[in-house]
Amino acid sequence: MFLFNGNAIPNIACTLFLVCLGYYAYFANKSKVTFLFSCLTLSAAVWQGSTALVLLSGNSETAFLWTKISYMGVTFIPVTMFHFVVNFLNIEKYRKYIAGCYFVALFLFIPLTWLGVFLKGVYQYSWGYWFKATQFHPFYTFSYSLLFFINLFILYSACRKKQGSNREKIKYMLVALLISYGGALDYLADYGIDVYPVGYIFVVVCLFVIGYAIIKYRLMDIKIAVTRAGIFAVVYSLVLGIPFLIGNYAKGWVLPTLFMLFLATLGPIIYTQLRKKAEGVIFKQQLLYQTAIKGLAREMASIKESGKLLNTLNDRMNQVVKPDFIGIYVFSKREQAYNLRKDGIGRSGLGVSISKLSTLVEVLNKIKTVVFVETVKGMGGASVPHETIAIPFFVENRLYAFLVMGPKKDKVMYNSDDISVFDILSNHASLAVENSLFWEGEKTRMAREEQIRRQKAMDHFSSAMAHEIHNPVFGCRCTVTKLKMILDDVKNKQIPHEDFEKAQEEGLGQIDEGLLRVSNLITAVKEFSGQTKGEYVKLKGEDVVNGFLTIMKPQLKHEQIILKTNIKEGIKLNGNKIHLEEVLVNLASNAIHAIKYNKEQVEKGKVSVALYRKSDKKFIISVEDNGYGISKGLDDDIFTDFVTTKASTEGTGMGLSRSRKIIENHKGRIWFESDGEGKGSIFYIELPEIE
Repeated sequence: MFLFNGNAIPNIACTLFLVCLGYYAYFANKSKVTFLFSCLTLSAAVWQGSTALVLLSGNSETAFLWTKISYMGVTFIPVTMFHFVVNFLNIEKYRKYIAGCYFVALFLFIPLTWLGVFLKGVYQYSWGYWFKATQFHPFYTFSYSLLFFINLFILYSACRKKQGSNREKIKYMLVALLISYGGALDYLADYGIDVYPVGYIFVVVCLFVIGYAIIKYRLMDIKIAVTRAGIFAVVYSLVLGIPFLIGNYAKGWVLPTLFMLFLATLGPIIYTQLRKKAEGVIFKQQLLYQTAIKGLAREMASIKESGKLLNTLNDRMNQVVKPDFIGIYVFSKREQAYNLRKDGIGRSGLGVSISKLSTLVEVLNKIKTVVFVETVKGMGGASVPHETIAIPFFVENRLYAFLVMGPKKDKVMYNSDDISVFDILSNHASLAVENSLFWEGEKTRMAREEQIRRQKAMDHFSSAMAHEIHNPVFGCRCTVTKLKMILDDVKNKQIPHEDFEKAQEEGLGQIDEGLLRVSNLITAVKEFSGQTKGEYVKLKGEDVVNGFLTIMKPQLKHEQIILKTNIKEGIKLNGNKIHLEEVLVNLASNAIHAIKYNKEQVEKGKVSVALYRKSDKKFIISVEDNGYGISKGLDDDIFTDFVTTKASTEGTGMGLSRSRKIIENHKGRIWFESDGEGKGSIFYIELPEIE
């Protein structure tokens, strides 16, 4: 039999919150620690719930029954707390006592309580029924307090040894435990002292401290669980509490029952809306991180240079997280250490170089996830601030670099949501770094292959060039010999002075012209065969074509091929001169080959090179020949890798493929026209013109 008693409402609300907290804590993060925490909250819920039923009891027999049930919860509170603390701190030396504590509680204290050794009925105070202690009850309170203070000692010892956020977690657990012992004030009423039991207040404050530690210091990673449990408890405390107050005032249960049904209908809706808003606030920073990191991931994927990628990563993370310091350590093969890049901000406390044999590097390589530096043995010295984290980046399963961030400037600690997002960043950045290193390697390889191709081309042209150089040099030597003879004649006064001046002018002009031809050819060859950084600069179209012609004229002359040119001056473009010359040399070389091996050739070989403007800010470079042409079947494939019209021993099919890539990189296009085999071909290059 139960009667309405408004004094029981706080105990009911406290019970509801404890049940919700235990339930959500376990299912939010299923682990042994959260399970034991749930057992602890359940023990406290049995205590508070049974206490509420004692206060609501209509007679002493019912009150005494719920008194004994309440003491079952009280008995298991210090035991489950001991079990939880030992596992939470992972202290092996105390594990052997856990089973003994449960045995004593289950087979000694609970039976003695039910047999009336510690309790012998109830008191009836003005505020309701309450427990009545026996002369043996002090033994019970002593045992309870002893285990309670053992828990305090364990937490205090661990708090002194730990550092950083782990120390903060333990400190809050210690404070919460001290506050919870205030619930022992309820024992005063057990001894006939008419003091209203306010133990629930200390339970609420204790849970508030734990909840604060959960939210701020990642205690057990159940922040959302606490939030949901709190909202649930508040909403349904009102659903149950308001009808109780109405019933107490109205002295009847019809109206309170109807009102309770109405509130129970609204309860789930109110709970859902409040939960969404609360989680929106909690996840706000995480959502900002996620949005920023998704954008950063897309940006990183498009960056092909590792240095630029790391700069972007460092700058963007500094903008998003706003830590006291941030920097990226990159592995140096020469020094066998991870060196801090110069774009770091602030002072990390780890120095400018970390050996690859350090404990931090060892841990990052082992667990491959975000690490709190202060938790790594040997790294948590006074120089490294608490809440310093390291985010690793791996390339082919090897630690390539890691980003170190200090505590946030707003002093809000990193929580589990932050760590989850940083883990995602670690994966994205690792992939982006690996891609950038791959592209850099490809760029180096292609540059090396490009250099080899140009050198082979120069080797191929060497005989023709030697002949081209020999002619002007031989002419210069002949002219010098002639001038010597004239000087001798002048000396012997055998020719007039005016004839000498004429011969001198003509001879020196021939020498100058011949040397200029040699100089231009050597300059063009040196430029073409040298390495290029791939930089694009402002160029004149005629300079590109004339540079190519300087290289090719000796070969064309050697092969007795007629060269025709039509070059429009004043065309400007943005590009790489050596790359464009490489394309033209490749087209001209193919033209020479096509003319040389044209079985249907009836006239002398001809190559025509033209440079002219088109409309809409574009211009054309064309290379035409009267060689063996291109068959119709190769229209779509000739610019594809390894496709060639030459014999298998004469070409790899990479020249036109590379030419296409170079022209596309210059934002242009390349194509050809041919009427078929034996009818020649013409290649067109279209490029954008600049002002």
